[in-house]
Amino acid sequence: MDIGCDAFVLAAESMAEAEMAVSSHSDESGSMTEKETLPEAHQAGSTPHPVDHKSHLIGDNLPRDVAHTVKDVAQTDGSIKQYKVITFDNDDSADPKIWSKRKKWIVTLSISVVCFCPAFLSAVVTPGIAAVAVGLRVPAEVALLTVTLFVVGFGVGPLVFSPLMAKNIATLLACRAIDGIAFSVPLANVGGSLSDMWRPEERGVPMAAFSVAPFLGPVLGPVVGGFVVDNVSWRWLYWLQVILSGTIFIGLFFLVPETYAPTILKKRASKLRKSTGDATYVTAQEIDGRTFGERLRVTLLLPLRLLFTEPIVTFLALYAALLYGLLYMFFVSYPIVFTEHKRWSNSKTGLMFIPIAIGMLGGVSITPLINRHYLSMRAKIKGPVPPELRLVPMILSAPLIPVGMFVFAWTSYPHLSWAGPALAGLPLGFGFVILYNAFLN
Repeated sequence: MDIGCDAFVLAAESMAEAEMAVSSHSDESGSMTEKETLPEAHQAGSTPHPVDHKSHLIGDNLPRDVAHTVKDVAQTDGSIKQYKVITFDNDDSADPKIWSKRKKWIVTLSISVVCFCPAFLSAVVTPGIAAVAVGLRVPAEVALLTVTLFVVGFGVGPLVFSPLMAKNIATLLACRAIDGIAFSVPLANVGGSLSDMWRPEERGVPMAAFSVAPFLGPVLGPVVGGFVVDNVSWRWLYWLQVILSGTIFIGLFFLVPETYAPTILKKRASKLRKSTGDATYVTAQEIDGRTFGERLRVTLLLPLRLLFTEPIVTFLALYAALLYGLLYMFFVSYPIVFTEHKRWSNSKTGLMFIPIAIGMLGGVSITPLINRHYLSMRAKIKGPVPPELRLVPMILSAPLIPVGMFVFAWTSYPHLSWAGPALAGLPLGFGFVILYNAFLN
């Protein structure tokens, strides 16, 4: 999962030092086509040229003179070549950070729905676990792997919907694992997309809208799944996944443009080279002299290095994993408490997840207040703002998790009212969202 906290960014900068900062997106700079090939350059040998040219034309209606900085770059043969490094102008409508608030929110909500989808699909099958065990003639513990392997796939990495045709448990489990791997992509990239669009002082509320999606999805999954299993069949849980994923994909295709600035600039530079015949229009990534192997080493190894050598990253990652594990634990414990002990139907048991959802929405509702408090503290600090300021809400929200767990444990006996374990979901849902939002920010 992507924990895009400022602490991670600052740690990455201090450890990479002379290396180019690694974005949360995949490196798409690549090599240019044969007609656009540039002489190999070494970034270490480059020196900025004092001239800075700017164009008053914005967007992708490209004139011959666009916003760029002239830079002298040392070549491998010792010569110096001058390049026009494409940049964004101050009022460039192609720059995601100056998009209108309306456009930013459309994109933010769209990609948040994309994150909601895999989280929802991971848990919507839980009411059908017993039916899967009966239908495919396997123990319930094996059927439970339909949830486990999907979630494991989040952390490991072509979307396969073959489970709906599965004739045996092996096919079902294999396809669920592949689904989880595929769905890890939006979960890992959405935080980076939000950072592309929103400045640090603006992103508190947008990040909250995103952070609630991975938690609200699995909570609402059993609510819907219970009614599907009771009224249709467990196989329709997988047809539902096809319908929902397909619909969201179509919406994503039309509503979400590219947000990664280097990719936008790269396309602009390519258009300029083709329209003007001037091969000196480039982006900073295209004159970066590092080899693909060096880029890959930084992209793949730096996150692991930070995970195991930076305590703040290590402990936040472990805590986030614990919270996510606790959330998914309820998908097993709720059926035991309500379906087995109280003899409720799957649909009625699914309704018991609603208090958790209400708590999560309550956490999102106070995010503007949290963001306002953060901005007030930030205004009092001169110089760099410590990323730990984003973690202040954890001080108050962290105790809500054990409180909710104890209430659930003490009131989950068969002879006690359903209200106790159900209401325990309120502090749990509230705490999950506030804590996760602090991690992401």
